[in-house]
Amino acid sequence: MALSLLSIPTLAAENSTANFIRSKTYAGQFSDLPENHTFYENVAALYEYGLSVGQADGSYGLTAHMTVGQAVIFAGRIRSLYRTGDPEAGSASFTAAAVGLKGAQRVYAPYLWYLQSEGVLDKALDNQLSQTATRAQMAHVLAALLPEQALPL
Repeated sequence: MALSLLSIPTLAAENSTANFIRSKTYAGQFSDLPENHTFYENVAALYEYGLSVGQADGSYGLTAHMTVGQAVIFAGRIRSLYRTGDPEAGSASFTAAAVGLKGAQRVYAPYLWYLQSEGVLDKALDNQLSQTATRAQMAHVLAALLPEQALPL
C-alpha cells in the first residue's frame, strides 16, 4: 500500500507568523460582496485565512456593526492561527463548556475563554459580548493579541 503525501498533515510552526497562510479559496461565498466592492480583496483574504466566515444567512454583513463578541471571535482566530496554525484550535477545547449557554453567548464564550486562558484578555468584556463594539473595546481586544516581535515596525 503506497502512502499518499496528501494524507500527511502539514505541521504548523508554533507561535509563528508563518502560520498565516491562505487555506481556503474565496469564490463568491458572500452574497453582499460584489467583485467591484472597495473591500472585496480584504474580505476575501479574511475568509481565505480562516479568520472570518460571514453571517449565517450567507452574507458577510458589510454594513452591519460588529459586536464585542464578534471582535473576540476574530481575535481568537488570529491568536489561534498564530499559535497553532489552525484558527479554530484555540477555542475548540472550550466549546464543550459552552453547551449550556444560550444564544450568541454560546458562540462567543469559547473564544473569550481561550483568549483569557492565554492572558490576552481579562474579565472586563465578559458581560458585554452582545453589545456593539466601541473603538476602546476593539483596542482592548487587540492590544495583547500578538507579541511585539510578531509585528514589524
